[in-house]
Amino acid sequence: MIDTIVDLHHPGHPDFQAMRAGGICAVIHKATEGGDCQDPEYQARRIAAKAAGLLWGSFHYSSGAPVAKQVSNYLTYADPQLDEVACIDFEASTSGPDMSLQQLEQFVLAVRARIGRAPLLYGGELLRRTLANAISSVLPACPLWYSRYAPAPKGIPSIWSTWTLWQYTDGAAGPEPHTIPGFGRGDRSQFDGTEGQLRDAWPFKDVKPSLSDSALQPAAVSALIAEPRRNSPKHRAPKKASRPKRVRTPGGPRPAERVHLVKPGQVVRRMPDKSHVIRRARPKGGRK
Repeated sequence: MIDTIVDLHHPGHPDFQAMRAGGICAVIHKATEGGDCQDPEYQARRIAAKAAGLLWGSFHYSSGAPVAKQVSNYLTYADPQLDEVACIDFEASTSGPDMSLQQLEQFVLAVRARIGRAPLLYGGELLRRTLANAISSVLPACPLWYSRYAPAPKGIPSIWSTWTLWQYTDGAAGPEPHTIPGFGRGDRSQFDGTEGQLRDAWPFKDVKPSLSDSALQPAAVSALIAEPRRNSPKHRAPKKASRPKRVRTPGGPRPAERVHLVKPGQVVRRMPDKSHVIRRARPKGGRK
């Protein structure tokens, strides 16, 4: 088992050559968050880390923003390559509502349809709580990057049999070591195998590639994550019921005239020529 995988985001000044010399073998870096946030350090650090001989990956930090916007933001900016890990970070949102289970599944399906593999799924407390009484047919395809700052990765959601990566410390809590060569205190994760085995497995294939091909067709995925349009039938204001038109058949009776009560004993009768005549109302029962 090795504990030489780290994850970073823009704060700090990582020295990737020092990381590699200190035994770190892989970096997973934040690329995007929500529908429009992008890490300004991502692109330059990607080049530097890969030049130092480190395995590279990116993650998208989830939010409750529309799924289509999040997928586009992540895949356009991070542009995961065939040798790079793609990951969805399922944690409490830093602004607005959290990503729902349905949104998480939609994100996974959309990314898998675009890059040909399910993303690594990072999660801890929110993931445990969300899946406590839930069953998902989509998420088991994702390799699990499990977060638990404890002596052992206990409490893994039952839809997975084991973890792929285990984040055991955030640089403060959890087992040692807490520091990263060339950086300082930070997040570190373990892989249950050797560095050679990690390099062979990277960027991780589907754990259970059982998702039906029909569910992954671009049209089906686009329809799944598309946001309802304001002019769609669901959002369109209902039409007011129109009055039925009266049609006079040749030789048939004239349409009934409108009769408005003016005061007791009088009525206003609208004539065919649009004039109005006030007459005494006929007593009930007709003429005597």
